[in-house]
Amino acid sequence: KSESPLCEEGKAQAKALGESLKDTKIDAVYTSELLRTKETAEIVLSENKEGCDNKNTDPGLNDIDLGIYEGRTTEELLALYGGDFINAGIGAIDDESFVSPIEGETAYEFVDRFSKTMKNICEESLERGDKTILVVAHSSACYFLQKVLKDPSYDHLDNASVIALKYKEGSWSIDLE
Repeated sequence: KSESPLCEEGKAQAKALGESLKDTKIDAVYTSELLRTKETAEIVLSENKEGCDNKNTDPGLNDIDLGIYEGRTTEELLALYGGDFINAGIGAIDDESFVSPIEGETAYEFVDRFSKTMKNICEESLERGDKTILVVAHSSACYFLQKVLKDPSYDHLDNASVIALKYKEGSWSIDLE
């Protein structure tokens, strides 16, 4: 929910990502409703040789709702709630019964929302014949990756990271091709 534009470092990272994808034909782009993902996508596409006219915004890609944590700095949250404030507020990705004490979304709820959105994006794209879809989301997408890839090493990705996922018959895998 917290809105913030890209800083200069974020713009540089998006430009570098765009340069690395300049020869990749992108059939569709999906972003969250938040400004920083839209800015990232625009910068990436400005570097792409073919560009992409199929641009979409989907609220299902929005960052996790951190309830009463929203709008506060990490330093404030550490001072108020201690070192493990995120996990204490959102619970584990597999804990369906966890109730958020911060009046926000749980990790389980986020993964459920994000998973449904990603599945819908893929199925709509397959119907259109799209091959390569750029999804620009937030760091909370790491929860989705941990869950669907069943790999806890996806607990953090750097900004402007790329994970090439393959979607086939309702299942996700890393595209190593």
